[in-house]
Order: sequence, then C-alpha cells, then structure tokens
Amino acid sequence: MKYFILVILAAICGTALCGKAEWRAFKMECSEKHNIQLEDAKNAVHGKTLEADVTHELKCYFLCMGEKQKLIKDGTFQALAFTEALASNPDKELVAKAATECSVKGTDNCDTGYKVAKCIAKNKLKKHLM
Repeated sequence: MKYFILVILAAICGTALCGKAEWRAFKMECSEKHNIQLEDAKNAVHGKTLEADVTHELKCYFLCMGEKQKLIKDGTFQALAFTEALASNPDKELVAKAATECSVKGTDNCDTGYKVAKCIAKNKLKKHLM
C-alpha cells in the first residue's frame, strides 16, 4: 500500500524528520485509536470521499497524526514547525504559501486536523516531509 499524506502531514519528531518505521507506528496508533481504515484516510485526504461521508472519527485520526508529528498543537497548525521540516525543500515559495494556506481552523480540533491534512496533500508536499 502506498503511503498516504502528509499530513498529511509530515513526519516530524521534535525538529527532526521521523523515519518510516515511526511514521508507520503513528499511522497504526492513530488508526487503532480512532478505528479508522488507512485506505479510508487516504481517500478522504485526496478528495476521493464525499465531504458528507467524512466522519468525526476520521477527522480525529488526522488530528492525531498532526499532533504526533508536532504539526498541530492545542488545535492549532504549527506553521514554524512545518517550514522547519521543509527547510531542505528547494521550492521556498511553495513552502511559505502552504504554511500560510494550511494555517486553517476547523469547527473543532478534529476538523482542523482534517483541513490541515487536506491542505498539505493539495500542495503536494507530503513526499518532502517523510
């Protein structure tokens, strides 16, 4: 199965990028905690799922991933952590644009996690974060 997202989100451990094993562990922990199938998460973040069908638990999965990766803290996107994680990306304009664009707030923390994940996926920055 292909790795999805980002966040999503980017795999950040403190200020260093996580390894693939840690990324997998985060996915498994968050998917088990929220009873989410990884394929469902992948489809949702890439717009292959109708918004009306994205459950609260699925949104909470993305919040969990964002928190584990230090991209979301107290329900707020951490733009500085995001830009630091992408410091080696040669497209500085895209990174800056995404950091601003992905600083979104949802109706609750889980909705914020989902919106951030979709934004990172939309900007095609996932591969630079893992």
